[in-house]
Amino acid sequence: MAIRVAGALRVESKEPADASMQELERLNDRRALLKADHTRYLKQHPELTSILNDFLTEVLARKPDDVQAFARAHFSLRPIPGTVKGLRPLLIAGPSGVGKGTIIKRIFERFPDQLGFSVSHTTRKPRPGEVGGVHYHFSTVDGMKAAIGEGKFIEHAVVHGNYYGTSAEAVAQVSHAGKVCCLDIDIAGVKLVKQTALDPHYVFVAPPSFATLEARLRGRQTESEADILKRLSAAAAEMEYGAQPGAFDVVLVNDDLERAVDALCAQLRQWYPSLREAAAAAARGEGEGECTEEGGGGGGDT
Repeated sequence: MAIRVAGALRVESKEPADASMQELERLNDRRALLKADHTRYLKQHPELTSILNDFLTEVLARKPDDVQAFARAHFSLRPIPGTVKGLRPLLIAGPSGVGKGTIIKRIFERFPDQLGFSVSHTTRKPRPGEVGGVHYHFSTVDGMKAAIGEGKFIEHAVVHGNYYGTSAEAVAQVSHAGKVCCLDIDIAGVKLVKQTALDPHYVFVAPPSFATLEARLRGRQTESEADILKRLSAAAAEMEYGAQPGAFDVVLVNDDLERAVDALCAQLRQWYPSLREAAAAAARGEGEGECTEEGGGGGGDT
């Protein structure tokens, strides 16, 4: 085809157009192949739809400010194929002096094969007898700051100049071992956990009254007056948060240790089938657990 431009005759070749058409055809063929490949892969892995739908549901329900950090936490906590599913972690919180540590120790004695603690990270130096990976994961400040920035920790805090934190991987390791991961976390940590995809069962251990808690703290005779007042101030704020509707799944009033432990055992049997089975086996004399079906009765849900 000839085209006259400004008095000159220019011959337009059809080759560029032909080349463009060939490139377009190749591109369309490539797209068709990719589409077929993707369709085949999705048919082979239908769980992808469920996984992505679950993630979108969690995002819309929680509306996190940092979606990328939320996504990292969400997918790092997903069960690995072949491991026990449905083992939601158990988070126990409560003010200093309420007896939380003793209660946790007792439920671990009753369910040693079903409960597990995650190994926390810290930047402090190891103390005599402490073993890395057993008592703590010992880290550098820079290393831990980087991991926190990457969203690898579900909660963290700075205590006396040292970083402490619970990583998503540490919690997942306990779950992958087929155990319920128990987390002993303060209220500041609870608030951080609520911003993640961890979704544990929340238990708040409360004293019968503030006066009772103060008497317990003073009765220990291990802190100075200034330390006691600091703990009481923190306890007042923690108890106020713990009393908020919906803040915790269960509020366990520790007015009597045995009743509190039995009540928590009863609640754990409702939440976790593996603990219910262990209690039934103990009742039949097949195991060593003490938390039988007759004990407790769920009285801790107050």
